[in-house]
Amino acid sequence: MNETTNPPSSSYSKRNRIGLFLGPALFLLTYFLIPDSIMGHEPRVVLAVTMLVATFWITEAIPMAAASLVPIVLIPVLQGAEMGTIASAYANPVIFMYAGGFVIAIAIEKWNLHRRIALGIIGMIGSQSQRIILGIIISTAAISMFVSNAATALMMLPVAVALIKEVKDKQILSGDNLRSFSKSILLSVAYAATIGGLATIVAAVPNAVLAGIAYEQLGRTVTFVEWFMFAGPVALLMLVILYFYLTRIAFKITKNDEEGNTGNIDFIKEEKKKLGKFNYNEFMVSIAFGLTVLLWVTLPFIEDLDFIHTDPSLCLELCYCSLFQVTKKANVFLNGKI
Repeated sequence: MNETTNPPSSSYSKRNRIGLFLGPALFLLTYFLIPDSIMGHEPRVVLAVTMLVATFWITEAIPMAAASLVPIVLIPVLQGAEMGTIASAYANPVIFMYAGGFVIAIAIEKWNLHRRIALGIIGMIGSQSQRIILGIIISTAAISMFVSNAATALMMLPVAVALIKEVKDKQILSGDNLRSFSKSILLSVAYAATIGGLATIVAAVPNAVLAGIAYEQLGRTVTFVEWFMFAGPVALLMLVILYFYLTRIAFKITKNDEEGNTGNIDFIKEEKKKLGKFNYNEFMVSIAFGLTVLLWVTLPFIEDLDFIHTDPSLCLELCYCSLFQVTKKANVFLNGKI
């Protein structure tokens, strides 16, 4: 019996194909249509490459990581800038710092440490509706200080949905109160993830980009502590406003039908049992996370000691070493994510 096999279909969408041709077209048009009297050779090369890379990013004609490496090849080849100038931008200390935070975030997510932290905070605060919302806000913002906003929201969303289901199943809240609670807790995840991302320099890409611009354009190094001392109180104030707005103004629970049922939420205890005991992998990730944060915080003081090497990639190197030790026991390094 002969078996017929269908040829593999192309993974390129219409948008990808358009970008694959539009990018080089914009590159050529930008370079050749702008006269020398308006813009010299070097600026035109940089602008043309920027148009090419931006088109590839928007249309995803090639993987974003590959598109990001195009300037390091094209700009020196076309004599738009020296190789050393372009390559040094890829080794910016801010990039290494953010990469270290990203690696930590992957490890925390892999071993469910974020879930243990969130459930622990909610469990300590209490099981009344307003306290649950407060717990969600605090835990989401705390995680978002070191993990990207989108990843934090995705991590916390299942917890919020499960809490809503538990409140509904136990009939702790019903009717308008349940709808208000559901809207409030879901919005808490979204807003707290964004607000928490303001607090630290490693929490979001715009924060790191601003620090890089300050260093390149103004010669001013913004440290982890300086950013936190400025943005931390602002984020805290915004979280307080968020809590009172959601629970007292926008989605106020008018009827206190949860009295006498505040101890019936078993979801948190059940989820903690599913996580099991604090294991070796979680312990090692916690050490790597704590050590990295400690180095971020104490780096300005360590720099005063001339005999200690304080290259900004030090935090990332220690992070990698710790994470390799973590995953050695499981015989895998972050499931091939890196």
